Parts: sequence; structure tokens; C-alpha cells
Amino acid sequence: MRTLFFGNVSLMRERLDSQLGEFLRRKRGQMTYARFAKKLGITPSTLFRLEHGQQSITLGRLEHIMERLKCNFADIFPAQFKRDRSRGSQRKN
Repeated sequence: MRTLFFGNVSLMRERLDSQLGEFLRRKRGQMTYARFAKKLGITPSTLFRLEHGQQSITLGRLEHIMERLKCNFADIFPAQFKRDRSRGSQRKN
């Protein structure tokens, strides 16, 4: 049972890392890693690793990036929030 539980957590982490990476790539657009990283207050190498799912982010750093980009969790993780909303509406019925 534990292996299954931790496997699910690991899969969730990978999905969230992937969603964050996609979000950052979209936001960066044609901007260079150096320029966008400076805007976010992180190093270009950290930005690269985040975009490619090679590094997980801490909640503190995520909050910092959201402040810099003036966005929220639902902007970064729309699939997760959409799924949570649909589950909530199913419970009410």
C-alpha cells in the first residue's frame, strides 16, 4: 500500500513540475533565458531546469515567481484546478 501511495505522490509531482515548465515556457515566449530569469529573480540555469522538469520548485520560490508574473496557482496549474472544481460539483449533487 505504501509503495502505491508514494508512487501516486511521485506521479503528481511530475505532472505539476511538467505543468509549471509549460507555463514558464509560454510566459517566456521569445525572451532569452537570461532576461526572463532576471525578471523572475532566479538564475538562467534554474529556469532551464524548471522548464524541462529537471528541478522541482519550493512553495516559497513558486510564490515569488507568481508575484513577479502577477499570476495565481490556477494560471499555472489549470488542469488541477479544473479537476478539483468538477469534483466539488459532483459532490454537491
